[in-house]
Amino acid sequence: MAVVSDNRENFADQLITTILQKNSCVVVGLDPYFEFIPVTIKEKFPASQKQGTEYASRVILEFNIQVIDLIAPLVGIVKPQIAFYELYGWWGVWAYAETIKYAKQKGLIVIGDIKRGDVPSTAEAYAHAHIGGVHLNHVVETPFSADAVTVNPFWDRIVCILFSRRQKNTIKAYLS
Repeated sequence: MAVVSDNRENFADQLITTILQKNSCVVVGLDPYFEFIPVTIKEKFPASQKQGTEYASRVILEFNIQVIDLIAPLVGIVKPQIAFYELYGWWGVWAYAETIKYAKQKGLIVIGDIKRGDVPSTAEAYAHAHIGGVHLNHVVETPFSADAVTVNPFWDRIVCILFSRRQKNTIKAYLS
């Protein structure tokens, strides 16, 4: 998805608007523990697919879709914790990205709970991937396109400054 500077309201205004519209400041965490996902969801997939990280990731995505469908009329913000997706490697990251895409299609604000904080060059790469954009041959794409992210300022203000630089070019934000 290309990142384009637009005239939409800033992140704080989006939060306030969403909270007022839904009459709720609840943020629903999407931290899926595979072993706690109902069997009825796991059974939706053929027996031939019931092994490996692809299977687990597809189950997690289906679970998230059902949760999002249930909460969307009542709550305006979700916060997927990326560690629960990265656990399943590439397929888990796919489920994370698809969860964000689906939540945004449902009109929800997405806070990517990534708690990234590292040396400046690594922190900047995280910022580009999650809330900024990756420049590829004069095209800018955002791999995850969360509205905001959490950070762990390991390098104190340096990390916050790098994430802040990314969000100034878009309407996105970081939360520490």
